[in-house]
Amino acid sequence: MARKMTSDRLFVELLHRLGKYSDALILHTALKEEADVTEWRAATTQVAMYNLDGRINQRQVLRSLHRLAELGLVQLRTHAKTATLITVDRDAVMELLQQPVSSQLPGMRGKDFAFLQAWNDSAAAAASAVEDAS
Repeated sequence: MARKMTSDRLFVELLHRLGKYSDALILHTALKEEADVTEWRAATTQVAMYNLDGRINQRQVLRSLHRLAELGLVQLRTHAKTATLITVDRDAVMELLQQPVSSQLPGMRGKDFAFLQAWNDSAAAAASAVEDAS
């Protein structure tokens, strides 16, 4: 049975298929902004600073957009040198997500391991301490 696609899962899937962090960030953000439904008007500086919290810079945003366009995943138009108009090809992204990826890659397995158990135990203990203090 296929796992339900969540925003987190989609990012991991895109990251493994595209192989480039910035490209996965941009495509995920464009999908979140519903650029597969209607054209998304975005200034690359705003995308870098606000949508992606400065994780990549404006030039990286632009380069990633161009790579995604070369792959046929997005279409780009420039509006009066102030904004980029982005449309995601939903069918092309769906096709990309159909490409097989090894279940051995990080984020692709559902199995817990010792670090995750320790993290979860620590988080549960912290939550319990907050409840006890209330």
